[in-house]
This record gives sequence, structure tokens and C-alpha cells, in this order.
Amino acid sequence: MPAGCRCLLIGNTRWHWADQTPSGWRFKHTPPNPTALASDDLTLWAAVGPVPTHPVLDRTRRLTLEDVPLKGMPPWLGVD
Repeated sequence: MPAGCRCLLIGNTRWHWADQTPSGWRFKHTPPNPTALASDDLTLWAAVGPVPTHPVLDRTRRLTLEDVPLKGMPPWLGVD
């Protein structure tokens, strides 16, 4: 991932953020807040909870279970 990446995992009750900095990744967890999404700073996102309708949540940037390179995954496994 290029430096400056921002990733989001939308959970059922919390949003989990990962920001890549020159010194490594920073993580934070917040209540759901669609107004906090900025169009130019979200690199990738995934969801295990309800996905709000928002133009920043571009389906081409969404990670799914198919993007996780694990062999023999059971069908009930989620991206989280």
C-alpha cells in the first residue's frame, strides 16, 4: 500500500480506521459516522455491518472475502 493510505472497516456497531503513516499504521475505532467520510482520503474499505449510502463508498474500492488470499475458506467466513 502506498504511504498515506486510509482504510475503513464498517462494523455492526463501530467503524475501524487504519491510517498509514511514515512510521507505520495507526488504528482507531469510532461510532458510525457517514459525515466523517471525505471523498479524497479513503483508499479501501470493507463492511461486515450495514453499509450507508455514500458517494465515497465506491464499490471498486471495496474489499471482499474474495480479495483475502486464504485457501479452503468456509462459506460462512466474513471479511473481518
